[in-house]
Amino acid sequence: MGRSRFPRQWLGAGIALWLTVGTLSPGPATAADYDPVLLGWTWPAGYTGSWRFGSFPTTAWMRTAVTNAVTTISHSPYRNPDFEYTTGTSANVTVEYVDPSLNACPGLYPYTWIGCAKTSATSPFTTWRVWLASNRCWTNGSGGRTCASDTGAFDVETLTLNEMGHVNILAHHVNPAYSDAVVQAVPTSYPNTDWQMRSLRWADTGRLNLLYGRDPCTTPPCPLSGAGS
Repeated sequence: MGRSRFPRQWLGAGIALWLTVGTLSPGPATAADYDPVLLGWTWPAGYTGSWRFGSFPTTAWMRTAVTNAVTTISHSPYRNPDFEYTTGTSANVTVEYVDPSLNACPGLYPYTWIGCAKTSATSPFTTWRVWLASNRCWTNGSGGRTCASDTGAFDVETLTLNEMGHVNILAHHVNPAYSDAVVQAVPTSYPNTDWQMRSLRWADTGRLNLLYGRDPCTTPPCPLSGAGS
């Protein structure tokens, strides 16, 4: 499916998920709004780009989880970017697995972030890095894990989908409920409610529709996900 867009900048460079104390309490009006947006621009509707693995474990289950997440948002029913996998060294999106102390995601909470999406500080914003923190426990919920137990672990696919929402220019939703939006500021670990959220939610898809419009493609390759309209 064809795609073309240009992201806007996020508070100078990137946006991160972090551990925090307390919860957000949006009013009913703001809680019902679509996801806010990042930067000041969008990718051109119908942009076809590419993504690749940077520093990442060779663990098959982690790579599969990341691939599934990128595919979910790339093959949405909207004309947001379609990032296809490449083994080349050049790509719009590079997914990496790094120690936060070595790669402090845009300078925010350098040791406590869980996932991060970062773009360049200057236009055009077509090169992104998505980071998953290697000092956290990760799981796929079906036997693959980086720690001895799933308890307290984060779902790789859910967190990657969240970060790919930022690449598509979605900001953190104001309602901290994954039932409304996958793109959230505070990650949820197993076994909490919504710890595993592998499809776009109404707030995510509503904003993608407003930013990019529905995808008119009817002949393969076309959007593959069943994301809501």
